[in-house]
Amino acid sequence: MKILPRAGTAGMLWSRILTFALGVRIRADGTDRMKSFVSFAGEPGAGTRGVPSHARSGRLFRKYAATFVIVVCLTLVVDESPEIWFSYQEYRVLLARIEQQEAQFAAEKIDQFVKEIEAQMAWVTPLPWNAVTFE
Repeated sequence: MKILPRAGTAGMLWSRILTFALGVRIRADGTDRMKSFVSFAGEPGAGTRGVPSHARSGRLFRKYAATFVIVVCLTLVVDESPEIWFSYQEYRVLLARIEQQEAQFAAEKIDQFVKEIEAQMAWVTPLPWNAVTFE
């Protein structure tokens, strides 16, 4: 498998960049040293079921990327879960306090309304002058 054409210094430069950055070893003829190994079956790339090498490395990258994302997400969830729990408890207490204040305010309004009705009823039905009732 040819990776780079042999083009003098440019080919050597790319060879060194790939060797340093990606860990890919390039032979003098421009082929990848690791891809040129012959397996026990006598064919290069035997045991890969005809899947191209870039597809194999793409799957490996996806596996590592998925593992990395899962680890990061799990770490964030574990790190934030106590904070979420305490925040939830604080909001429950705050909500209970607000509801209690609203209930007290509503009870005072109802009490005031009932007292006003009693006062109005007292004016409508005055008590008799003497305690004698007429029957």
